[in-house]
Amino acid sequence: MFLPVLLIRDHGWAAWLVFAIPNVLGAAAMGRVVRGAAHARAIRIAHRPMIALFSAATISFQAFFAAGLVLRASQNEKPWWPVSAFFVGLLVANLDLSRKHKDPWSGLVVWLGSLGLCSWAWWVLTAGGQAALPAPAGVTWEAGQLGTIPIAGLGLVCMFGFLACPYLDATFLRAREATGDQGGRTFTAGFLVFFLPMILLTAGYAGLAWELSTTAGLLVGCHIALQLAYTTQAHAEELRHGAPPIGAAWVSPVAIVCGVAVALATVRFGGADGFEPVYRVFMGLYGLWFPAYVVGCMSASWGNPRPPSGKALMLWAGSCVAAAPFLWVAFLQQGMNWAVVGVLIAACGAAAARRVTRAGLGTVTP
Repeated sequence: MFLPVLLIRDHGWAAWLVFAIPNVLGAAAMGRVVRGAAHARAIRIAHRPMIALFSAATISFQAFFAAGLVLRASQNEKPWWPVSAFFVGLLVANLDLSRKHKDPWSGLVVWLGSLGLCSWAWWVLTAGGQAALPAPAGVTWEAGQLGTIPIAGLGLVCMFGFLACPYLDATFLRAREATGDQGGRTFTAGFLVFFLPMILLTAGYAGLAWELSTTAGLLVGCHIALQLAYTTQAHAEELRHGAPPIGAAWVSPVAIVCGVAVALATVRFGGADGFEPVYRVFMGLYGLWFPAYVVGCMSASWGNPRPPSGKALMLWAGSCVAAAPFLWVAFLQQGMNWAVVGVLIAACGAAAARRVTRAGLGTVTP
């Protein structure tokens, strides 16, 4: 939960709403859009390669972020040993190679732990509730937002990503399969009651940004570490031991090594300032590549999931390559209006891929 911090810093508090609303609604809606356990399993089987890539990319992203924070802290002569030990210990502990599924209560424990850590940080930041939470530089609580935010561009990217990405998440698909006929109510309750508070917490520590040297910063760092470790472990479990497994046993360790290697290279060649641009590039997977696949290659055979054709995949990849420069300008060079063009290109490519897929399905005899 760090993207909202950057969005608030760069665009003001309105950006938090643009991030949070499609995020929560998109995840909650999955419980009803995926029609049942059999449908969830069919999606998992038909789109297994992309679902495996989604999990591997997510694991690599978590490892990159954890390693990057530790490296940034050590470069600035901050108390990085405790942070380092915490990050590494959690990641290792949650990547055990046993074939036992994690305790179903572990998610609740992580959620309560995060609430406790962030509440403690809030208590420290507000001097026991006597002061206001610090806002990011240039942003005030009263103003509501910083300057004029190009809401259309940011909103389109958030809607495109958060409304589509849940359908490639193996942990969500497994949860949908497990909930059966109660999936709609379960997902709605889960993401409104448990997930929304996690997003609300980001507004509380948005003023800290990359801070790790203070007590509050360390507490927020521990909260982030807890979330990273749990997410990593959940996706690693799906890769190795899902029903059916979607990847080989070596995929998650390799993904972690790749994420740490990217963090090392980033800090080595780009310094502390290079970490954030690479973070945004990682986020491009979830704002462009993965959602475009869902819209173009997955939705066409939604009722009876089937793998996409080679031509559909080429259209998907080509449109994402064409859209990427516009999203680069939007999120790395603060030209958010260009995000509209990027999303439109990706959407057109997805529509073409969907048309090709449906045409191919029409020629298949039952």
